[in-house]
Amino acid sequence: MIRAKQEDGSFPPAGERRSATGRCAGCAHFEADPALVETALPGLKSLASAYSSVSAGAGLCVLHDLIVSPWKGCGDFEKRAAGA
Repeated sequence: MIRAKQEDGSFPPAGERRSATGRCAGCAHFEADPALVETALPGLKSLASAYSSVSAGAGLCVLHDLIVSPWKGCGDFEKRAAGA
C-alpha cells in the first residue's frame, strides 16, 4: 500500500484513511478526463491510453503537476464545486 506523506513529512499510521471529502477525486484541482490527460501527456498514447481500464481513474493534479490516483489526497484539497 502506498501512503501519502503528511504535511510534516511523516507518514500516517497504516490503518488511517482519509475522509472521502479529502480525496483527489473530489478536489477542484483533479482532472480525470482521458482526453485532457492525453493532451497533457502527448507521449502517453505510445505506451498506453488514458481511456484504458488500467488507468483506474487516475488523473492530473493541476496544482502539483502530478498524475495521481483518485483515492489519494493532500493538504491542498479544495472541494470541487457542485456540478463541476
